[in-house]
Amino acid sequence: MDAADTWRGAVAAGTDPLARLVDVVEVPGRDEWAAVRGVEPDGALLVRPGTVVAWRSATRPADTADALDRAFAAVRAPVTS
Repeated sequence: MDAADTWRGAVAAGTDPLARLVDVVEVPGRDEWAAVRGVEPDGALLVRPGTVVAWRSATRPADTADALDRAFAAVRAPVTS
């Protein structure tokens, strides 16, 4: 299974309602773009509307679904000043 399929599975297995809103997109030419995005070929970015990076996993964690659920929880957390 390639990295994109693994992340698609993680989105499908996620328990957070935000998972239903996520599209997994594999970026072509990922070798050239790796330095810009700051992740390895098996990692992922969670990008909010407006192209703001909300979360980054430099490499694929052992439990991708749990990692995404934790990322969604962090995105929802209220901002404190």
